[in-house]
Amino acid sequence: MHPRAVADERTATLAEKVSRWPRTVLPPAFAGGTWLLSSLRPVLTGAGRNWPRTAEATERCLRALQAAAGNAVRLANGEQPKPAGDPGAEDERFSDPAWQTNPYFYLLRNGYLSWCTLLKELVDAAELHGHQRHRADVALRTLSNALAPTNLLLGNPEALRRASATHGISMIHGLRNLCGDIVQNRGRPRQVDTSAFELGHNLAATPGTVVYRNQIMELIQYDPQTEQVYEIPLLFSPQWINKYYVADLAPGRSLIEWAVRHGHTVFAISYRDPGPESRHLSLNDYLDQGLLRALDVVEDVTASRKTNLMGACNGGTLALMLAAWLAHGRRQRIGCLTLLNSTAVFDDLGVLGAFRDEALMRRFARLADERGYLDGGYLADLFDVLRPTDLVWNYLARGWLMGESPPSFDVLAWSADYIGVPAALHNDFVRDLCLENRLARGAMVVAHRRLDLSRVTQDLFAVAAARDHLIGWQSAYRTAKLLGGKAHFALTPGGHVTGVIRPPSPKAFHHHGLVRAADPEIWRSRAARRQGSWWESWAEWLAKRAGVTRTPPPTGSGLYPPGAAAPGSYVR
Repeated sequence: MHPRAVADERTATLAEKVSRWPRTVLPPAFAGGTWLLSSLRPVLTGAGRNWPRTAEATERCLRALQAAAGNAVRLANGEQPKPAGDPGAEDERFSDPAWQTNPYFYLLRNGYLSWCTLLKELVDAAELHGHQRHRADVALRTLSNALAPTNLLLGNPEALRRASATHGISMIHGLRNLCGDIVQNRGRPRQVDTSAFELGHNLAATPGTVVYRNQIMELIQYDPQTEQVYEIPLLFSPQWINKYYVADLAPGRSLIEWAVRHGHTVFAISYRDPGPESRHLSLNDYLDQGLLRALDVVEDVTASRKTNLMGACNGGTLALMLAAWLAHGRRQRIGCLTLLNSTAVFDDLGVLGAFRDEALMRRFARLADERGYLDGGYLADLFDVLRPTDLVWNYLARGWLMGESPPSFDVLAWSADYIGVPAALHNDFVRDLCLENRLARGAMVVAHRRLDLSRVTQDLFAVAAARDHLIGWQSAYRTAKLLGGKAHFALTPGGHVTGVIRPPSPKAFHHHGLVRAADPEIWRSRAARRQGSWWESWAEWLAKRAGVTRTPPPTGSGLYPPGAAAPGSYVR
């Protein structure tokens, strides 16, 4: 029975619950502001109750400000400041020499850092614990980053120096950038110049053909680039909030291209950008008409009884769901699994876990229910807030204050090319996975089948990034521990995307080892450090699980004839 015949009984969907709320939809930015205030309220309340610790923290802050003022006066008189602790020594925002030599900037910097230290000590004084403490930490970091002096012209020595050197031209360019971003980028500073990229030319350029299309996705079959290919094909399950070509970036940096050149017959799903007419498409539809349907097509085209499955981010979560659902069947249709920054453990998400808040989720669900889909731009805003210094304020300073044009970078171009999420899919994902954590708990039921990840006995190669701000690598490791097969784990440097897009280079390295230890940190302390990209370790691992070699299969089949050339139409 296909997952479309869902028998999971629910009291009410999240959208139905939300429909009882007032119909006025709060703007996403206001919703985020509401989350910020609700996260800070316990800090103020707790710090007020613990007045002795709050008074001590305030006194320390005042002493630090007094010392900073005294040192600023010494700098103004040509003297050396007295030695003092420097909490911002490693902060790149204050790397300009003016922060240490100019009295004005010295006082501004140290006053700001003293205030940030006070905020942290107020959280300690409030004696918060668990999720409440986590939310408060993230909220205060978000607030303090927003109020940094480097975000203002008069608080940014590099911007002022450039304005003087260009006789104000940089300020004119910055004003132009600001106006352009207000009109064309929802008032957010642009992160990338996409004019240098063209889909099918220098992005998503690996040759291939669309062999199937429905209302949810297109399926691309890539042209072979070797005389012989492995008999077991590879199917890529991408995330559904960005376009699939995170795995097919610029030539030489494309994971799909790498796999094809190593003798694999590769297929990739490319999801359609939904509109209001797609509001009914649910998580089960994406499983049934998306990934499961793609598996049917791959088997027909290649005549293979098994398919190796690779998933990225929530596309990896969907791959786990499919593997658990198929584990009830008589035939093992999946050969091995590769997960890229994916998790099934949604109560352990690192920084993103601070936004695991039912009130905030309901506001986004209400917005999705109103439109029929959730605009991917709102999700992009939320993800940027998780790393505001790097993804928001850095580009504001470079673009608006210094008048620089944004860089051309394939990862950023892909990141800006987001797609929406159908309302039903969003609500299912939020309720079943993010809030109730059903998949990890073994409580998710699809088409009369309870999804038990311990029944997934295929070999697994899981990849996570040490600086991933969306899926903490510890969460990805704990997900691998839930499966019943032999699991390899690779920990790479970098972030959510840059940690995965690591083509071979002399500087590349990763930590690699079997998933055995219960604690992720114990695993990391024991894992071997390998020189080279994880791509190379994965290629060796996958080759052993891809069967014998054969002549390449034809493109498409009688049932699924070849259509448009890759990257297809949905990606455009």
